[in-house]
Amino acid sequence: MRLFYAVTFGGDTKSRLGALMDKIKPYCTNGRFSETENLHLTLAFLGEVPYCSVAAAKRAADETDDVPFSAVLSGLGRFRRSGGDIIWIGVKKRKELSEIYARLCAALRKNGFKTDSRPYAPHVTLARQAVLIPGAQKSLDAVGETINFPVRGISLMKSERINGKLRYTEIYSRPLKGGEKT
Repeated sequence: MRLFYAVTFGGDTKSRLGALMDKIKPYCTNGRFSETENLHLTLAFLGEVPYCSVAAAKRAADETDDVPFSAVLSGLGRFRRSGGDIIWIGVKKRKELSEIYARLCAALRKNGFKTDSRPYAPHVTLARQAVLIPGAQKSLDAVGETINFPVRGISLMKSERINGKLRYTEIYSRPLKGGEKT
């Protein structure tokens, strides 16, 4: 099964991100926009994992020890691709988020998983294979949004196609403990 770790969002955050995607759509001639229910912040991508390794993946999440905090989504960007770009909203740098990522990756390696060697670049994917209309970048830059969201836990997610639609399903979650940091 295809697995990844994520910070999931509540309904208000998902609604605001959905409204942001609606603002972006007129600037695209093509693109596959994320389903609102699938919106999340990826912490670590595991890829294809045999069912027998799921317990180790859950154990890795349990080995992290962090407290809840608030984070901020802000700043649109894109990763340029030949078949269309990935449009995303970034996450303002937050020490606590970097620490969760580092501890999770260390726990994953300890439990036999490979982790990405690239620096962590937290973002939320809004669209894939997006093609902007000519001259739209400047207008797109003006479509700003700042969204505060709580980070209260980490979730192990399964990615699968059901009837041709991509679905992310939480198969395990670990709440962050202690008082909220701000």
